[in-house]
Amino acid sequence: MEFSTKVVKKMAAIMAEEMGEVLPAAKDIREVELGMRELLRKVGAEALRRYLEQADEAEPQEKKKECECQGKQEYLFRREAVILSVFGRVSYKRRYYVCRDCDSGHCPLDKRLHLAAGEVTAGLAELLALAGVETAFAESSRFIERFLLFRISDNTLRKETERFGELQKAREEGWKRQSQDETWLQERLQQYGKLPGRLYGSIDGVMAPCKGEWREMKNIAWYRVEPRRSYEPRRHHASQVGEQNDLQAQEITYHCDIQSPEQFSALFWATACQRKADLHQELVFVCDGAIWIWKLIERHFPHAVQIVDWYHASEY
Repeated sequence: MEFSTKVVKKMAAIMAEEMGEVLPAAKDIREVELGMRELLRKVGAEALRRYLEQADEAEPQEKKKECECQGKQEYLFRREAVILSVFGRVSYKRRYYVCRDCDSGHCPLDKRLHLAAGEVTAGLAELLALAGVETAFAESSRFIERFLLFRISDNTLRKETERFGELQKAREEGWKRQSQDETWLQERLQQYGKLPGRLYGSIDGVMAPCKGEWREMKNIAWYRVEPRRSYEPRRHHASQVGEQNDLQAQEITYHCDIQSPEQFSALFWATACQRKADLHQELVFVCDGAIWIWKLIERHFPHAVQIVDWYHASEY
């Protein structure tokens, strides 16, 4: 997304002048930074409100519209809505229609931009979900407040994180069905053939607390490895680790679930198909010594290179 230098400089001049009036004698740069961030947040909220209302006015001015129920939606008035965005709460007005046949309300702008009154915007939802998967919801909420400068409730953060989880679950279920479709598998082989290069996979299990009990969450990571130029020694677990300092994982994708090895097998194969692991000329697995892991690999990729990682091997 590109913005003209002229516009950026114009807005920067206005902000600098405003900050000079609000903080004529700031104590330190932190005070200035916080002030500018808060001003940017308020400007963003106002700009978003204006943008939405202008976009609504640009829509075709229709008194009646077709409804999905085959009835007619009639224009009533411009109705106010509140959304929670990356700039905080934003209130805006847009045209509101009602269908007398199905007794439902419609806002063309909301439908086009995927907005829902009283809900979180897509941009903010993504940030909340990223924070929610990193740590406890209460702690994530405090982090978000420090970064965005407004408070998000623990429940809102939980809701958005779990919603993204459900979306990912549905996507993975689709992958599982697809990976069992022989026609789809044959079409992939005809389309791509054997792919050059090497792909890596790493499988592991980690114990996680779940409602009062500890259960093993199984994980699969798919990635490529590229040489890197190291300007200083890298350390791993407080000890120097051989030649891995010259290599770096790229294009990593992670997938996990709390399942038995037998159940996890379906997700393992489905994500392998998404990364075209079955089509690569060389496939390498680097894992610890757990028996269930190597049985899984033997089942799906008996010709893959199998490596027990050095860190775990050195413990024995």
